[in-house]
Amino acid sequence: MPMNARVFRGFLPFLLCAIAAGTSGVSNASDFHSPRTAALGGAGRAGPFINDAIYLNPSFISYLTARSISLNFEKYNDGGGGGRIYNFSVQDGTAPLFQAGVGFTHRDEGSLVSIGASRSLLKRIGVGVGYKLWFTDQDPVNFPKGSDAIIAVTYIAETWLQAVLVVDNFFKAKATSQRGAHREIAIGTKINVMEMLLVYFDPHWAPDLPEGRVFGHELGVEVPALKDIFLRAGHFRNAYQPAYYGRADGMGFGFAWVAPRLSLEASMTKINGSMERVPDATIYNFGATIFF
Repeated sequence: MPMNARVFRGFLPFLLCAIAAGTSGVSNASDFHSPRTAALGGAGRAGPFINDAIYLNPSFISYLTARSISLNFEKYNDGGGGGRIYNFSVQDGTAPLFQAGVGFTHRDEGSLVSIGASRSLLKRIGVGVGYKLWFTDQDPVNFPKGSDAIIAVTYIAETWLQAVLVVDNFFKAKATSQRGAHREIAIGTKINVMEMLLVYFDPHWAPDLPEGRVFGHELGVEVPALKDIFLRAGHFRNAYQPAYYGRADGMGFGFAWVAPRLSLEASMTKINGSMERVPDATIYNFGATIFF
């Protein structure tokens, strides 16, 4: 391929995202963080691992050609207490018509059902939609029932470059806004550096934030230290933390052991400083995924 064509194709996703940002409303980050997502500081929209696509970027499910089952546990602590979050999800990226997954997340104040579906229109372009349905077990005033949506487009520019545009909380429903989740546009990128380093950078824009701090980012790196061991680290600024239904700054760390049909993962997130209702806190995530 001529060099100018390769350059154009490489920058096409950024051009498309810039156009979309100028013409669209906005969304919010993932309503659930797996150990991998947490370790990457919330980044990874352009390259989610198996069932993470349900929450981060449903348009990527078409490129995850496996069936998978995932179990996750999260514990968070702060000076005023803490809590636990349980998550279960299944995903099928092998169906011929379209590819989809569904997840169930439970916490003290209620539960969340998340559904994602994807279709690859062209070999390098995938589109996806997601639906989230909130239930409440207590305090229906602060945590009402309701639903919202997520829309995403993935572009596989090169073997070393992937990009995505994600519009989350598309309808700005009351159930999501009262959980601190405002509409936001996120542009996710994944850069593969010689199979030795994976870099994820997800800047986002949420103009509806009442504090006026509308820009933020998630940045993560992933290193295949051994054949089956992955080390991860991430940084986030003004990024949504689903454990606390609010935004914060901080860092994440984690690792994974990935076998041919099994992945075991763990991470720790340190939230430094506070914004909205998020205190200084430490979050621990553990998860297992079976894929076949």
